[in-house]
Amino acid sequence: MKINRIKIFPTNIYLLSLKKGYLMIDTSFYNKFNILLKKLKKYNIKLKDIKYIFLTHYHDDHAGMIKKILDETNAKLILHKNSLPVLKRGTFLNYSPEGRLLNPCVKFISYLHSKIIKRDYKFPPIKQSNRLIIIKNDNSSLLKSIGIEGKILYTPGHTIDSISLVLDNGYAFVGDVCMNLLKFCNTKYYPLYAEDYSIITKSWEKLLKNGAKIIYPAHGKEFSAIKLKKFINHKN
Repeated sequence: MKINRIKIFPTNIYLLSLKKGYLMIDTSFYNKFNILLKKLKKYNIKLKDIKYIFLTHYHDDHAGMIKKILDETNAKLILHKNSLPVLKRGTFLNYSPEGRLLNPCVKFISYLHSKIIKRDYKFPPIKQSNRLIIIKNDNSSLLKSIGIEGKILYTPGHTIDSISLVLDNGYAFVGDVCMNLLKFCNTKYYPLYAEDYSIITKSWEKLLKNGAKIIYPAHGKEFSAIKLKKFINHKN
C-alpha cells in the first residue's frame, strides 16, 4: 500500500491509497485548507479523490478541515462515538479535570508557542450526520470493507475519543497517543498533553499486541515500535 505524508504544521496528514481514491488520516487547522490543496497537487491528488477521512481524535489541529472537505467531496468520516459532541459543537474546550501538560518544560514551550500563535480551539461544526461512520470500540472489519488490510483500535489517554489504525503489515497511525518530538523536554514518546496519562501505557501495549511495527505519529517522525517496547519495559 502506498502511503503519502503531507505535513501541515503542526500535523502529519497521511493518505492511504485505495483501489479508487484515498483514505486521509486527520486534517490540520481549518484555516490551512488552501495549503492542503497545494500539497495534494504535488502528489497529483485531487480533493475529490479523498473517499474517507479517519479522525484519530477531536482536537482542532486534526479535525479543523473536516467540514470543508466533506462540503467539497463525497467523502465519509470515520470517528469514535466520543468525538461526536465536540464535532457537532465545533470546539474541544471540554478538558478532563485530570488533563495536564506532561512536565514543566512542555508547559514553558507551550506558553512560548501561545505567545507566537494565538489559537482559539474552534473549527466549523460537523453537521453531515449521514456521512459519519461511528466506531464504538475496536473494529476489525470496517477497514477491510473499504479495501485496507488493517484494524481500528480504541486507544484512549490523550483524549477519550482517540483511535488508531494498524495495518496488517505493522504500520500504525496513532494520532497523538504517541509522539516523537521535544525530546529535550524528556518527553520520550508521551503526548505533550493527555486527559489521562495513567492509561497511555495501556494503549501503547495494545498497539504492540496488535502487531504495530512502525509508529506513525501525528506529530514528529515515524519510529520503530521496538523503541516504544523497550521504553515501556524500562519504565516498568
